[in-house]
Parts: sequence; C-alpha cells; structure tokens
Amino acid sequence: MGSRQIRMEMTELDIALENLIGVKLSYMRPPYGSLSTTAETTLVSMGYNIVLWSVDTNDWRHPDDINESLIPIREAINSGDEQGPVILMHDTIEKTVTELTPQAIDLIRSNGFKMVTVGECLGKPENEWYRN
Repeated sequence: MGSRQIRMEMTELDIALENLIGVKLSYMRPPYGSLSTTAETTLVSMGYNIVLWSVDTNDWRHPDDINESLIPIREAINSGDEQGPVILMHDTIEKTVTELTPQAIDLIRSNGFKMVTVGECLGKPENEWYRN
C-alpha cells in the first residue's frame, strides 16, 4: 500500500476504536509482521509505535489443537528470559479465544510471570500508551 491508503485505513481504525473505547492507540502490529519502508515511515509519522512478537503460537496453523500452540509459550517461559515473551495469538480463531487464551494465562501466571500491557512491557509511561 501507498502512504495515502495506509493513512486512510489507519484513520478509519482510529475513529472506530475511539468510538468504542474512547482513545487512539499508540501501538500497532503490522499484518503478518511485514512492513515496507513506506508503511513504517507513514505509521511512525502518524504517531504509532510498531510492535512485533517474540513468540508465535501458530494458532492459525492448527486452530483445533491448542496443545500445539502452547508448546512455544512453554518454551519461552522455560528459556530463562526474565523479561518474558510478547505472544502472538489471533482473536479471530474461536479455540484461541475460548481455550488457548485461558490456558496460556494459567501457564504464564503459574510460572511466576505477570501479564502487562505492551506499553508496560516496553517500559513506557502510561501517558504514552495512547495518542491525542
């Protein structure tokens, strides 16, 4: 996409989210984690911080087998990284929402990790989590 198209789509998203939750988000994940130079420049100029994941559950590859999606989460937890992972899951997959997410939360908490917002994870103050 060109800069104009990206601005149009992100502005529409801003309006929809602001109508739903009352704020404009500062963080965004590009589709497929793929980002052209034009897209990156445009998004940054609009005030977005681009965030990618460190763990891909691949829930889209095996939407009916949540055990497969839990494996990379377990591996990340056992890696010794005290920071913890940024985990990619898709809310458009029913079993991700109804089964994987609750089990992932239990697994994360039972291993002493605390779930936080992306802003907290990046060490940003709360006033930077949203755009004006």
